[in-house]
Order: sequence, then structure tokens, then C-alpha cells
Amino acid sequence: MKESEKEPEFISLAAAAQQFGASVSTLRMHVRRGHLAAIRFSPRGKIFVSPSAIRRLARPVQPDLSASSRRDFKARLDAIFERALSEPSHTRRPRH
Repeated sequence: MKESEKEPEFISLAAAAQQFGASVSTLRMHVRRGHLAAIRFSPRGKIFVSPSAIRRLARPVQPDLSASSRRDFKARLDAIFERALSEPSHTRRPRH
């Protein structure tokens, strides 16, 4: 990577939100909770974050269940509901 193409060390929250597809308020929340390191050059100035720090926050999304797993899950749920609905009401556990 050439010097001119090098990633900036810090970018504003607005630029980070646009670059990573997050909202500014979400990034502020991560800064406030201590999950994302940030700097500010004046007491009420813009907040800057490191793009690499944002990448470290990213978590993989769980893949969707396969069609057969969804069918199995639906069948188990259907059996639970059928059993619950077939019980006489006086044998059901009371709600709290």
C-alpha cells in the first residue's frame, strides 16, 4: 500500500458510521461503554475513532438454519402446542 493510500489512523464518528454502515449513535454508545477507544482534540470537539478498532468490534453473524433444521424445529414446536392444547384446562400449570 502506498503512503497516499494508507488508511487514516483516526476518522470522525460520522465518517466511521458512513464507512462501516453503522449509526453515529451506535458508535457513541460503544465509546461510552468503553468498547471502542476514541479521542477528542478539544473538550466539546468531534470524536475520532480508529477504523481498525471498529473492525475489532465486528462479530460474525450466525448463519441461517438449514431448511431441514427449520422443519425439525417447527415439528417440535407443533408437537408442544398440540400437547398443550389437548390437555384439559384443569391440568395445566397456573400462570404466575
